[in-house]
Amino acid sequence: MPLDFPNSPTTGDLFNGAGVTWRWDGVKWTSVLSSSGPFLPLAGGNMSGMLGITGTRTWTSGAFPQTNPAIYQSLTYTGTAAAGLPGPEGTSVPLNVMSVAESINAGGMIVNGLQVQIGTMGGDGARHGLLVTHQVLGDVGASNPNYVGAQIFQQFSANVAGAAAGAGNGKGDTFGLGIQMNAANGTHLHGMTGLEIDIAPFTGSTVDYIVGLQIINMGNTSVIGNVFDAMMLLATGNPSIDKRSNFGFYFGSPQAADGLGFPLTATGTMIGSRTGTAGYGIDFSAVTFNNAFIKGPNSFQIAGSPGFNTISSGSAQLVFTGSATPVASFVANNAAPYGAAVTWDATAITGGQKWTLSATAGAAGEGQGLFALINGSGFTPITVDRFGVTRFPMQDVIVSTGTAMATSSTHGFLAIPTMAGTPTGTPDVRSNAFAHLVWDSTAKKLWIYDNVTSTWKGAVHT
Repeated sequence: MPLDFPNSPTTGDLFNGAGVTWRWDGVKWTSVLSSSGPFLPLAGGNMSGMLGITGTRTWTSGAFPQTNPAIYQSLTYTGTAAAGLPGPEGTSVPLNVMSVAESINAGGMIVNGLQVQIGTMGGDGARHGLLVTHQVLGDVGASNPNYVGAQIFQQFSANVAGAAAGAGNGKGDTFGLGIQMNAANGTHLHGMTGLEIDIAPFTGSTVDYIVGLQIINMGNTSVIGNVFDAMMLLATGNPSIDKRSNFGFYFGSPQAADGLGFPLTATGTMIGSRTGTAGYGIDFSAVTFNNAFIKGPNSFQIAGSPGFNTISSGSAQLVFTGSATPVASFVANNAAPYGAAVTWDATAITGGQKWTLSATAGAAGEGQGLFALINGSGFTPITVDRFGVTRFPMQDVIVSTGTAMATSSTHGFLAIPTMAGTPTGTPDVRSNAFAHLVWDSTAKKLWIYDNVTSTWKGAVHT
């Protein structure tokens, strides 16, 4: 149905037809923008044979317009399936309620196969730029039918002008679906969501698999990107000036008024995978973290700043289990008055013990920062104080394998310090129960410091 343009227009006359405003330029009718937005006017060309809707639709309460559409077409097909258009549907018959064929060769143009432009001036209720309502009312199809609310299929059979194969030789980008939302200067919106997917299997229904968002490398995919490829990518348009988000992925809605909470069950997994092989589980080696690489409950953190890697857990326990590989370097930092402790628990092994390495902040008589090795029953076999003094409290010190050494042995001896001459210094004594021992290599004497008389006692050995 052609547009019913007015007869004998004068230059500048306006006419509203098919939801578009037209202006007579003295020679022809040309479309103009009727509202602001990222839309281009259709410049030039004569309009004929186009579908036009004129007049104002009016309905009363209860006469829902879906039952009285402006455009309606009913299709009935009784044939059999045949090879259809290429795409995910395989062999099928394309029955098109509306089809747009485009062949325009002009630089700088945007060609829209279907453009829906709505100017909302007020009123309550939802406004849909495009609404697809698809109801499957009966069992249709004998083997694995697909029902898709909105299907987008693109196939490129030619290069973008000037593009060539190989890394760095492409021109232009392609998008299966592009969504752009803008908030004009001075406007306020409660929320902006680029894409929302709502899934609601009702009570009494059964579903084998429920997936909110699924991205698949198709079975006929035989190449990957020359430079880069990813199943999902998050980016900012201009890193130097654009605002950035506080979260890359977030579970649950921060808007408590929406009633949207944490989406997983109490035994659910936040990020998981099926059996496979990969190079890395998580690779953030190119990122500098101001606070921590991983943050968990009870102040647990793993920091990954360049040149410094720290695992911390605040006042809670930090537990390592099941590691068959020795840790090359481990640092336990704790500023609490009672110091820090690291525990190795082997009690799950028959005959195994639980050992704790602890460091105090300076108990009386121990010096600042006494380091102790303690077993699970509280027994302390070895301590080291801040002066470097190693103690074996109330224990025998054995320097032997338990068998006699051969007379020709070169290893396995107990070694003591030596000095060339008689000792004259007073040892740094911290207990009268200690006795210090040294060998005088000049006089060939073994000297022992007597804490009772505060003198050195020596005996010559020949």
